[in-house]
Amino acid sequence: MIDSRVLESNQLFIDAWSFWAERSPDGSVSRPAPGVVARWMNHAWPICNLMFFDTPVDDEVDLVARLRATFACASGLKHGWLLFVSPDMLPPELRERAPEIFAQQGLPHAEPMTGMVADSFAVPQHELPNVEYARVRDEHARRSVGTVNAEAYGIPNEWGIEAVSYPSMWPDAAFGYLAIVDGRAVSTATVVSFESCHYVGLVATLPAYQQRGYGEAVMRHALEQAALAKGPKRMALHATEAGKSLYATMGFREVAPFIGHYASEG
Repeated sequence: MIDSRVLESNQLFIDAWSFWAERSPDGSVSRPAPGVVARWMNHAWPICNLMFFDTPVDDEVDLVARLRATFACASGLKHGWLLFVSPDMLPPELRERAPEIFAQQGLPHAEPMTGMVADSFAVPQHELPNVEYARVRDEHARRSVGTVNAEAYGIPNEWGIEAVSYPSMWPDAAFGYLAIVDGRAVSTATVVSFESCHYVGLVATLPAYQQRGYGEAVMRHALEQAALAKGPKRMALHATEAGKSLYATMGFREVAPFIGHYASEG
């Protein structure tokens, strides 16, 4: 039996990328094969173009069929993409060999991510910086979100800006905030309010301002504003290795491992 928390975290991952793909001018949402779902924003930044397994894998034959289906689905995609799969969605006997199977099918290991949830915040472990917050409402703010993410993740600025600059991405259910220091956006976080939870994404801080509490401060603020507007809910996210320890100090607990498998071309 697959842990229900893994299945829930997997579905939240799909739901979050569905939210953004459906609002991208060139985005698409599809289920190209049994057990495979695609959430394309059709942007240059590969993290914007994801596939997932939406049901547990039965056996090696099923796994290989799904992996081949991802390439068939991406055959017309001009940008890079990733397939995110929780190892816990695979049969136990396949988990040790899974990296080899993925690599043989053209999807080598890229990076781990971790599904995390929290019912409430932990008390801050240090005094948070006193900053100005600006909600993402206009083109300047949207571009600032893209620029901060680009610099934080080491990608071209135009990739980050393209990913978030369209107004349709920012409906009332999206609580995007910037932390402003001396007139400059230095950190950002966005919360999407789903029926089941407040989902956190696009958390990033300029390299020169990291390890100084800005990311935690703006993330807490965005979640607090979402709770004021939409009511208190459980909080959820999918953490990179770099962010996982911070989220743990904020009260988030790990519920599901994920591995991103990268394909440079469709």
